[in-house]
Amino acid sequence: MNFIKKITLGFCLISTTVALKATTINEDSIVSSSFLLKPLPYGISVDSIVTFGKTFIGQPYKYGGTGPTRFDCSGFTSYLLKQFGFNLPHSATAQYKATMYIPIDSIRKGDLVYFQGHRRNGNIGHVGIVVSDSLKNGAFDFLHASTSSGIIISHSREPYYNNRLVGASRVFNNTDFSLNAITAPTPLALEPTPEAVPEPQTPIIHSVQKGDTLYSLARRYNISVDTLKELNNLSSNNIRIGQNLTITR
Repeated sequence: MNFIKKITLGFCLISTTVALKATTINEDSIVSSSFLLKPLPYGISVDSIVTFGKTFIGQPYKYGGTGPTRFDCSGFTSYLLKQFGFNLPHSATAQYKATMYIPIDSIRKGDLVYFQGHRRNGNIGHVGIVVSDSLKNGAFDFLHASTSSGIIISHSREPYYNNRLVGASRVFNNTDFSLNAITAPTPLALEPTPEAVPEPQTPIIHSVQKGDTLYSLARRYNISVDTLKELNNLSSNNIRIGQNLTITR
C-alpha cells in the first residue's frame, strides 16, 4: 500500500511540475504576441519621424527629462513617438516590455534598441531609435539622449555600445507597403499662365544673436538643422554672434 502511495505521490508531483511549465510557456507566448503593432498615421512615414527626431540633435541631457528641451534616453523616445500618437512609458525597461520584441538581426529604421548601462550587469540601462536601415553586418545608426552629449546619433559598432546591445523592439508597422504610408495623391497642376508665375522670393538672412543655436533657429524658421548647415556650408553645430546665416535662397 505504501509503495502505491509513493508512486501516486510521485506522479502528482510530476504532473504538477509539467502543468506549471505548460502554464509558464503559455503565459510567455501570450505576452510576446499580445502587443499589436499600430499603423502609422495617414501620410506619416518612418522618415518623417526620424527627420523630426533629428531636429532635437544638440539638446542637452537631463536625468528624468521628458522634453521638449531636455531629455533622458527614455524621455526622448517617449516624447518623440508621442508626437505621432504612440504612448510609451518613461523607462527603457518599461518601453521594452510594452512593445513587440524583435530579433536583433531583424532591426530596421524606426525600431527601438536597448543597451546595458555603464555597469554592464545584464540589465537594460539605455534606449535609442534606429535612424538608418540595418547594414549587412547588422550595424546601424541610432538617435538617442546620451549623458555626455545630449541628443546625438551614434553607431552600434562604437566601442561603448558594441558589446552592450541587449535587445530591440518595434512600436509601429513600418512596412513600406502599408496603406498608411501612402500619402494623398497630388492633383495635376495646370501649366501656369505668365501672370501666375510667382516672382523669386527674397532670400532670408538671419544675423546670429546671443542665445541663438542651430536648433532654435531651425524651430523658428520651420526647417531642419541639416538644411541650415547645408545652406551655410557648416561642418559643425557651432555658430557665432554676428554671423549671417542664409535661411532660404
